[in-house]
Amino acid sequence: TKVLDIGVELQKYGVLVSYNDPWVSQKDWDYLGISPINLTGDENMKFEAVILAVNHDVYKNRELEIRSLCGMPSILIDVKGAVDNAEWRL
Repeated sequence: TKVLDIGVELQKYGVLVSYNDPWVSQKDWDYLGISPINLTGDENMKFEAVILAVNHDVYKNRELEIRSLCGMPSILIDVKGAVDNAEWRL
């Protein structure tokens, strides 16, 4: 999928990548060495950037949970228009 392609490209630049996507199999991500995360986050796990690359129903109306993954400073990139207040979108 295109989501996997984004992860692969980011890894080429030395970016540490994590994911949450119920439509991509764990096997595909394991092959790439990319770890899953839970949307509810972990207080010790904050990201400099979150790329929302799909518009699945599971992500709609969950902007606060998605933003809870962001540290300060950070950016939320919404590729498919799933949230209302992204800092950057295509």
